[in-house]
Order: sequence, then structure tokens, then C-alpha cells
Amino acid sequence: MSKLCVIFPDQLHTGLQAFQQINPKEDWVFIGEMHQSLLPVKQHKKKLVFMLASLRHFVEALEKKDYRVLHPLINEASVKKSYTEALQQIVKEKKISTVVYTQPNDYHLAQEANQWSKKLAIPSEAYENNHFLCSRETFEQWAKDKKNLLMENFYRLMRKNHQVLMQKDKPTGGQWNFDHDNRKKIPNDLKIPQPCQSKPDALT
Repeated sequence: MSKLCVIFPDQLHTGLQAFQQINPKEDWVFIGEMHQSLLPVKQHKKKLVFMLASLRHFVEALEKKDYRVLHPLINEASVKKSYTEALQQIVKEKKISTVVYTQPNDYHLAQEANQWSKKLAIPSEAYENNHFLCSRETFEQWAKDKKNLLMENFYRLMRKNHQVLMQKDKPTGGQWNFDHDNRKKIPNDLKIPQPCQSKPDALT
């Protein structure tokens, strides 16, 4: 029996706690080009190309390290299903004993993943998303007694907690932000660097 690690398109990183739970020789990684993740709202075509290219290069990197990756492409019938439906088939075919995953950023997908143990009839383990400096628990604790959630207040909390641009409990430079200055026009003599570009390769 094997584990299955589900990686969502915005979690392409081997440092994920869920990814650390698997053995490349025994377990499987599922990275699908799922319509549910990529096409829930209208997006610019170039953004979609970038997302798919990133996903496919990540899959290629894992396969070079001998990970067993299940990677249905965006034009395959299976990616039009929900994650739950796709995983039900994989669990049966690959004899999966446990599903591990990193908590999704998308609210509706997170609600669906919470039901995987019941829907798949096997244990599922959710791990905190360590892409962020703030855990969900920390944010919920901060937000629970507030009538209005103002980004500036949360921003200051994180600055203090992680001592970013801080001198003890005071902001470096004596003020929290320079929004007023940032609204000024760009000087005519300022040289703006060219944006970073990369040419599409065969995989993209």
C-alpha cells in the first residue's frame, strides 16, 4: 500500500511538509492540470501558460529525481472532474492507503479536501502551508475579535512578529509605510530596467 501526495498548482515546492511524508520509491505524487484549479475564473491566457509551464517543469524535475508522478494534462478527460472524483479512481487503481496534502489556498477546494477521508474511505492528512509566514491559526486568532480587517494593521503585526524593517518595536526610519511618497509621479530621468523575459521551450 502506498501514500499519495496531492500537490496543487500553486504549491510547486519540494519543501512542503506534506511532500516530506512520502518515499519516492514507494509512494505517488499527484499533480493534475485540473480545470477546478486552473479555470475557476477568467484569467489572462499568458497567465495560464505560465502556470502550466511552471507545473510541467516541476513535474519534469520530480521525475528526474525518480519520483512517481501522476500528471494528467489539461486536455485529458480526467482533469474535467473534481479532485475528489479523480482521487477516487487513483486510490482504487494504485491501492493508496493514505492521502497527504498541503492545505489549499482556495476556500472551496479546502472545504472539499476536508471531506477526503470520508469520500475516499482512507485516512487523509492535511499539513499547514509553510509557504506563508503566518499560519491560518495565527491569522484567525488575530482576526476573531475585530469588526474590520484592515491590511495595514495585519502588516504591522507581521513586521513586529518577524522583526522585518524594525528597531525593536519601532519601524525602521520612523514610519510604517511610504504610501504617500509612492503616489508621486516617476521622475522623467529615472531609468526603468527591462522586465525579465524567458523564451518558451519545448515543454512549455
